[in-house]
Amino acid sequence: MAIGMAHGDKRINQAIGRQLDKFAYCHPMLSNQPRAELCQRLSRLAPGDLNTAYLSPGGGSDAIESAIKLARQYHLARGNTEKHMIVSHYDSYHGMSLGALSVAGGAGMRKPYDPMLLKWPKIHQYSNYGRLKDLSPEEWGRRMAQELEEVIHWTGRQYISAFLATPIGCAAEYGLMPPASYWKTIREICAASLAVIDILEKDGLIDNSAKMGDYLHSQKNRLLAHKTIADARGKGLLMVIEIVADKETMDFFSREARAEYWLQSIGLKNGVVFYSTLYGPRMPSMEKRGLPFWIAPPLCITRDQIDELLDAVYTTLSEWEKKMGV
Repeated sequence: MAIGMAHGDKRINQAIGRQLDKFAYCHPMLSNQPRAELCQRLSRLAPGDLNTAYLSPGGGSDAIESAIKLARQYHLARGNTEKHMIVSHYDSYHGMSLGALSVAGGAGMRKPYDPMLLKWPKIHQYSNYGRLKDLSPEEWGRRMAQELEEVIHWTGRQYISAFLATPIGCAAEYGLMPPASYWKTIREICAASLAVIDILEKDGLIDNSAKMGDYLHSQKNRLLAHKTIADARGKGLLMVIEIVADKETMDFFSREARAEYWLQSIGLKNGVVFYSTLYGPRMPSMEKRGLPFWIAPPLCITRDQIDELLDAVYTTLSEWEKKMGV
């Protein structure tokens, strides 16, 4: 937090002078009475449970660097060693050190140093431009905040360490205050990531994934017995099945046979959805290789539910093979 005061205020000058009479420098690892009183006052004035203060000796850039390192240390202490990326806003400014430039969003200031900077993800800042007329500012704020969730999802939650906010706009949006719904949604998206980790730990879902994954893969010979299944591979609760028209040539069915359509249609009838066939036929360049589809159940799945899942897949494949004349 930066505190701005009018230049030349005699009261500030006198306070600085009084402190310089005692000592001109105090190492950051040491404490002194004015520093302790300032931290206590800041903690008391801060909203909510923000009850700890850190004084950065090097200005704004140093404060940003410290925040980035603090987030990293927090996740290391919790055993989340992969978390290291910071999400920030496009067009934002956070300082001129390399770390601060990595989270800055302005292309102009970044360009000369781009090869030296960390390529971390960014989202658009809140803007009123583009708001649909039938949406209230509150609803628009929620929609814009959802970009953070999308970036976290596509980057990988396991890599995201923190979100660096720009509360009052920047660049063309300087001074623009997002509606309360924007920051409320941002906060929920961030409290949600921690909740996922808590559930993974408390419910033992990682251990369950390993145990149930072993059972899932122990059943793959049952699937490989099918004439159209060339391979069943993966690890844990991910199994990828590759289906072909001919195991010898590894050719797939012609596009005219509409094999993907019939596989998905029969699967839906039996209560299963095959991700790889939801979007219709594959690209032509892929026709000389089998069609992969995923078995990726939730981490909380039980042994009985795996049996039920495999029964549905087995039934679907049998009906599909009959339909395709295999």
